[in-house]
Amino acid sequence: MDDKIILDLEHAMSKIAEVRVLLNQLYYDPEFANVFNRPVLSLLSAACDYLDQNLTILRNKAREK
Repeated sequence: MDDKIILDLEHAMSKIAEVRVLLNQLYYDPEFANVFNRPVLSLLSAACDYLDQNLTILRNKAREK
């Protein structure tokens, strides 16, 4: 079961990386990013960082067992 948990966490982390790439593309898109959208995109990017860090911690704890 531990291997399944680790694989699921790593899969989620890869999806977060994909979302982070999309958010960066949107942030620098001159047609989409504006004064109203950029703060939201920044918050979502920070949320991706937070989620990725915490999933990494959980994965490392699962590996230790």
